[in-house]
Amino acid sequence: MCKPEDILERKRALRREVIARRDAIPEKARRTKSKCVCQHIAEEFKRVCATKAHPTVAVYAAMNSEVDLEGFIEYAYECGARVAFPCMSKAEQQDEDEQGSQQRGKPERNKPPVRPSMIMRSVSCEQHRAREVPFIISPIRAYTTNDAAVKNYPAVFPEEVDFAVIPMVAFDDSLMRLGYGGGNYDSFLSKTRSDAAIIGAAFDEQHVASVPTEDHDLRLPNIAHA
Repeated sequence: MCKPEDILERKRALRREVIARRDAIPEKARRTKSKCVCQHIAEEFKRVCATKAHPTVAVYAAMNSEVDLEGFIEYAYECGARVAFPCMSKAEQQDEDEQGSQQRGKPERNKPPVRPSMIMRSVSCEQHRAREVPFIISPIRAYTTNDAAVKNYPAVFPEEVDFAVIPMVAFDDSLMRLGYGGGNYDSFLSKTRSDAAIIGAAFDEQHVASVPTEDHDLRLPNIAHA
């Protein structure tokens, strides 16, 4: 049996390998592949729209060489969906501690950093097209829940989501997903309804023989790739 630290190291090595492979996809090919993936996702989404007039959809803002969901996002808005994007969130106490440390000029000692959590926030079509949503522009920046920058983007709870598109680093034939290591999507998926439609988005270049897994890792029911 593999030790937990061995599994973590295998995951880190696989992330480096697959991200490098994904980064190497030429930009033009990546755009073409992204459009193809979006078409596959839209076909799955049509099944949800057939039973729900205005579904709640969770998507993501592509970073670096990830599959660009822009084509599907526009389609979801056209279908009358409520569209939500991930926003990294930190506790108010964490924010106060950071401000205090900055005022003192040095970080807190012997205090481990608190990892931000992820919440989904609703973004209207108009807001999205204005290209000014802060957590879309900077997906990894974390905000407190009462931050004025995010007050116009209501939180969307996992239980409200009818359809979710999940980013990833790698996947295998069993539809096991390798994420970025933060555990945010594992937490999110564990709270979605059993009838919610979940689909991953990836390039064929992200396929691997086997994804190393831990007990908390969740298999996806479907992955769109091209």
